[in-house]
Amino acid sequence: GSLDKLRVLMLGSNYLTGTVPAGFGELNRLKLLDLEFNFLSGRLSPQQLCPAGNVLQAAYLRANNFTGSLNMTACRRLEIADIQENGFVGPLPVGQQNRQLKVLRARLNGFSGTISLRIWELPQLMLFDVTNNSLSGSLPQRVAPSVFLTSLSLGSNNLSGRVPAGITQSTQLSKLDLSDNFMLTGTLPDMMWMQGLQELSISNTLISGTIPQSLAQLPYLESVDMHNTLMTCCRSWQEAQAPQPPLLPAFLAFDESNQVSPASQMLGRDPLLNAYMNTGQNMLCQSVRRSPDYQTASTTTVLRPANLSRQSWIVDPEYYWFQQCQCISGYNPHWVDGAAAVWCNPSLHAPNAAAASSCVPMRVLTCVPKPRLAKEEIAGVAVGAVALLLLLLMLASLSVNMFMARYSKIRRQLH
Repeated sequence: GSLDKLRVLMLGSNYLTGTVPAGFGELNRLKLLDLEFNFLSGRLSPQQLCPAGNVLQAAYLRANNFTGSLNMTACRRLEIADIQENGFVGPLPVGQQNRQLKVLRARLNGFSGTISLRIWELPQLMLFDVTNNSLSGSLPQRVAPSVFLTSLSLGSNNLSGRVPAGITQSTQLSKLDLSDNFMLTGTLPDMMWMQGLQELSISNTLISGTIPQSLAQLPYLESVDMHNTLMTCCRSWQEAQAPQPPLLPAFLAFDESNQVSPASQMLGRDPLLNAYMNTGQNMLCQSVRRSPDYQTASTTTVLRPANLSRQSWIVDPEYYWFQQCQCISGYNPHWVDGAAAVWCNPSLHAPNAAAASSCVPMRVLTCVPKPRLAKEEIAGVAVGAVALLLLLLMLASLSVNMFMARYSKIRRQLH
């Protein structure tokens, strides 16, 4: 029979295989399409998903085996596009025509190219997740995302350039993930207007500078991950060794009761960073937490007390120049100048880039095994131990003889 009046088609999690029939293009009144968690494969043409006069509002294609490029710009009423965990390639499938788009989940695909400025300007956008793709290029500096944007996930791509200052105007943004973009540079902008921010991740990037004091003013902040970055508190070893060095901003403190091994946090997935970053092996460092004694200076923001104890901070020991780290038993501290040469490696910066001219020659703590005793030393120690044992036996024997002589003398006197 005819399905030209079909509004909702839900076939998710049904172990379906094969390709999507070309007849899907006749379902121009379809508003919701759910094909997620199947084994469907092949390509999806614009005529199948977005035929002329279509009214499609939600497409759930997650976790299939679709391949090829995808174009959904003709779906003018599209609000939700969940296309993650497939094999789509080419440019992102949405554009300025999708002005009703609220949610794009496109992680774990093979999308490439740049993120169009028109996508940033979509007025209804609330969630934008393109994690684990091959997107490249720099982010537009003057971007003004949707006022409704709550989650922005750009991790594990090839993005470069500086963190756009315009992102910090998103007062509703609760999640910002820029991690694993190994050519993302610059410093973190002022974030005082990001009052809804809960989660911030910039790990495995070339972002530099210090931790912004404005993060102290965010009332809902719960998680900050900045491991494997170029951020550092001080410009020199001498500054880090000052009587009261600025190892952390005033709103953070070291937790003496919680020592962690940085090795599990500092190993990134990029061989370029691994070649220069210290692994932090065989050492323990005091963890970083929100200072319970710090009071925000803001008169308009009241931090919820529960948030202070929940805040999680992952900060590399390079940031505070290993000043709160110590080697574990069996290892000796060894300071290496320039071990983290990534700070001054010109291959990581564009010619004449400001970052290349303002690099920091880092001094890194490494923990080396304590030297083992040589055979001659071991033999010497053994001979000394034997001699000492014999001496003790002789002294013991002498003491016994003296005691027996004294005892015999006392007996004779008594008789």
